[in-house]
Amino acid sequence: MQQAITELGIEAVVTKVSDIAEMERRGIKSVPALAIDGEIRIIGLVPRVSDLKELIMGRTGPFD
Repeated sequence: MQQAITELGIEAVVTKVSDIAEMERRGIKSVPALAIDGEIRIIGLVPRVSDLKELIMGRTGPFD
């Protein structure tokens, strides 16, 4: 994630959630998972940097 943010030249806050109860509250049933602006966009896979950049810029849908 950090590489995608750096390559795009944007500022972002990345928060890692490791508390099981918090993940369940957010509807995450598989890891890894990624939410952008509170919306879960990826569940259960590790995306390529290029895919992350597309998600961040809002050009693609969820990958799950």
